Order: sequence, then C-alpha cells, then structure tokens
Amino acid sequence: KTPGTKRNVLFVVLEGIPGVYLKQVQEWTGVEYPIQMPVLSRIAERSLIVPNFVVHNRQTIRGLHSLLSGDYCKLSLTTPKIYEYNRLAPESRNPCLPEILVQEGYTTAYLQAADLAYMSKDRFMPEAGFQRVVGKEYFQYQHIPFGWGPDDKAFFEQAAGFIEQLNREVNPWFVTLLTVGTHHPGAVSEDWAAQFSNRREAAVAYLDRALGAFVQRLQQ
Repeated sequence: KTPGTKRNVLFVVLEGIPGVYLKQVQEWTGVEYPIQMPVLSRIAERSLIVPNFVVHNRQTIRGLHSLLSGDYCKLSLTTPKIYEYNRLAPESRNPCLPEILVQEGYTTAYLQAADLAYMSKDRFMPEAGFQRVVGKEYFQYQHIPFGWGPDDKAFFEQAAGFIEQLNREVNPWFVTLLTVGTHHPGAVSEDWAAQFSNRREAAVAYLDRALGAFVQRLQQ
C-alpha cells in the first residue's frame, strides 16, 4: 500500500489457544510447555509479539468482546458484557472497532466455524458493526465430522475463498475469523490423533498446519 491508503485488516482468533504455545512467548516468560505451534512461531518471527496481551477469560465470547471493544472483560462468571452491550440503546454505546471502521469506509465481515446463536454472537456481531456475519451454516464441507462446526483445515480453506472474493469486490475490508477445531474434544481424525500423546496436542497440531496453509495462500 502507498502511504496514506487504508490497509485491509484481518483478525484470526484461535479457539482456546494460549500465548504460551508460541516459542517466543515461552522464551520471554521462561515457561516451558509441552504443546507448541511451530508454524505459528515461524509466522511470528516476522511479527510484533506482545507476550503479556490478554483478552480471553473463561469463555470465548468474553475475549471477543474485549478484542473488539477495547474494554476489560469481567474477571468472574457473572453476565458477560456483550449481553449488557446488546441491551443498551445504540446511541448510548461506546462504538466497537467494526463500527468505527465502517465509518472510515471499510466493509466488515465476521466468520466463525460454530453456530452463531451460541453465546448470542448472532446478535452482538451485527450490533458491534459487522455488516456480514456468518456461522457454520455458511460452510459447505468438513474434512472431519465435528459437532461444533467445520474442522480448522476446512474452515480456513473456505474462509480464504470468502476473503479472495471480498478482495475482488471491495477495498478496504476488515474481517474477523474464529476457529472451533480446538474446542473440546478436538476436530481431528483418529489416525491423526494416534500420532500424538493426547487429543488436545493433536488438535493444536492440526490447527497449526491449517493456519500455515491459510497464511501462505493469503500471501500468494
């Protein structure tokens, strides 16, 4: 992009993935952990890494709210702030990032692999400013049967197609993606799981590989 032009923005939110899975965060904190994401760590070598950046608290929706609003999540299991946000009149809300970017001329979209109605993301995401909001009903195939929604490889393949089409139609755009394959019990085949010490490790490795292919496709 030339100076002064608006860049496209992509958030990739990985379900249940702590920063400690990154090699760089382990080195910075001095914490050793058996599960690592080597592909994401290689991507991070070309990135700014903030090892003490925290939004996720107990439930994904709480972290998503913090990520998109800049507000702290509640450090308790009381009512998530999105429900309070949904009840406010639009004129009394602090605008979230998608709404702010719409005002700056961006086209906004939110895609998640799971059912949108779970935790009221079907209500919150449009009210936060996403102009197009899609859940698992959008995706045409899965490589691995999984009740929560498309496995990570299938999700990223179809999300990449969505982004490519959007990029042909409009600029600038802001897209947020949320995976679901690393939600318990993990969207992996039995053959894949047998290669690892536990199913969690297998699911993270599957995500890591799928994420690498997705980023490579975007770069191309």
